[in-house]
Order: sequence, then structure tokens, then C-alpha cells
Amino acid sequence: MSLVAYYPGSANSIYPREADDSAWQVLLDTLDPEITIQTGSEIPQPANYAILISGNPTTEQLEASPQLNTLLIPWAGLPEKTVELMAHYPQISVHNLHHNAFTTAESALMLLFAAAKQIIPIESRFRALDWRPRFGPNPAIRLHGKTVLILGYGNIGQHVGQVCSAMGMRVMGTRRSLQAPIHTQ
Repeated sequence: MSLVAYYPGSANSIYPREADDSAWQVLLDTLDPEITIQTGSEIPQPANYAILISGNPTTEQLEASPQLNTLLIPWAGLPEKTVELMAHYPQISVHNLHHNAFTTAESALMLLFAAAKQIIPIESRFRALDWRPRFGPNPAIRLHGKTVLILGYGNIGQHVGQVCSAMGMRVMGTRRSLQAPIHTQ
């Protein structure tokens, strides 16, 4: 059986802002090939979609199709406004696609490395032609052998944890719920 998904945007964007064609292709590659995606700012008529792809759905989009049973959020996280709206639609299943998990994890790792190595403060001083930092004590933190705590050990956190573990760091991760176990490796 072929499912129909509705994305209230154009095929060239998957976020409220413009995205390049490769981002759209990642979304398409992630979805089951049996899913046909209808796009456009107007709700298709007849509205027969089973899946709505949106992080910020409207009441009109949620109620237009009697077949709607799934809200697919094409990124990590759930906006508070969407949480509040979806409380009125318990029959609709909500899922995060996480197609951007690797990219987001890479950004988190970049920030970790930049902070540990004091890249921003040193770069600022070098741009001001102040070369003294290279002759002083090294403020960089060696990450190997350290423990990293990842708050939110979902798809993104697990990717960060894999890289940190491969670098010789002890990894601890926790999910949102206090009842969920803490992961260590």
C-alpha cells in the first residue's frame, strides 16, 4: 500500500528557511520508497495524506485529512507550541526523523574541540597581531582520558558519544527522563 505524505512547503525546502536540494534529497532517501510526498503551500485536494511532515503544524493541516495518523518532524526536537497542539490530537503519532543527526553531532563535536583547544580566544588575539599566546602556557584541555556527559542520549548524542569514545574518552549519557538509565561506555 502506498502512503501519501504532505509537506506544506516546496520540494526545495524542508525547513521554514531555504534548504539546498541535497537536504531535500536526504529527507527523500530516509523515507520509505512507498511514501509519495505532495508539496505546496495549499493543502492538497482531496486531502488524503496519512503523514504530515512539519515541525510546526497548523490545526487546519491536522484536520484536513481523515487519513492522517502520523506527524513527522524532519529534525530533532519538538517545539513547545507543537507539543501543546498535539495534546488535542492523541490519535496522531508524532515522530522525529533525525535525518540531520550526523550533521548536528558534527557541529556539537566541532564546538567541543574549539572550546577544549581555546580556538576562539586565541584566534581573536592572533587577528589583533598579538602573538604572545604561543609563548605562554597552553590553556588547551587534553580530551583523551576525560569523561564527557552527554545530556540527551538520542540519535545525536549517540553519534557524539561514539566519536568521544573512539578518542579515548569515557562517555556518560542520559535521556530526558529521570527514569531512563544513564548510559556509560
